[in-house]
Amino acid sequence: MALSKERLIQALLAFSPQFQPLPLEMPSLWRESALIREREWRCAVREMARQPGVLFDMGGGAPYQGYISAEDVGPRTRYFCLDISPEAHPHVVADVTRLPLASSSVDHILCNAVLEHVRDPQQAIEEMHRVLRRPGQILVSVPFIYPYHDRVDYYRFTDTALRHLFRQFDQLEVVPVGDYLYTTLLFLTGFNFTLVKWLSPGLSIIRFLLRSAILLYNRLSRAPKRRDLLRSLDKSPVGWYVYGRKLETK
Repeated sequence: MALSKERLIQALLAFSPQFQPLPLEMPSLWRESALIREREWRCAVREMARQPGVLFDMGGGAPYQGYISAEDVGPRTRYFCLDISPEAHPHVVADVTRLPLASSSVDHILCNAVLEHVRDPQQAIEEMHRVLRRPGQILVSVPFIYPYHDRVDYYRFTDTALRHLFRQFDQLEVVPVGDYLYTTLLFLTGFNFTLVKWLSPGLSIIRFLLRSAILLYNRLSRAPKRRDLLRSLDKSPVGWYVYGRKLETK
């Protein structure tokens, strides 16, 4: 017989009356996988590429990287890529902290795994806001618990830091890419994403069992500090996706 989430809940409720509040916390127990988040990101990038206007790939290296291809770009979309390295052959060679673009000149900005390599990410984000035309949108990805990579690698970001850095933008969403289990599995496999993708279907049930056991222990031992630790583990992803807009002036 398949072991479903509902059967696990019933078993835990039957185990101890003190575990009765558990169903109220189920949304935080049964997390979506990082693979689902990545699919959402890919879909969001491709949907943005189909929107009319100017699509600015900020720090994207060579053109058409970061989950976007020439086929994804819509007929009424003008795409261009900017990078500091001329070896990448971008459309524009420039520093993301000093964009050679007029204010309010682009409609959509994609910034994929760039800000950790920038010495002053706040300045880069301010430039992003300056060149974005209302009601433009941004899609940004940054790492958090991730190995050192590339020749220059300055920063890792928490969700609190990202909400502060992107405070000028409206409708801001900071979405975790996985959780502590996914991050741990990546490190244990030497960041073998193919292997992790193969193992990921089993993570949901493991995640539920571990979190349920921790919550049950916390309730029986009345250890609120451990509950705080559990919440902090939820904020231990491999990275973050940031969605934001620059809306019309009210």
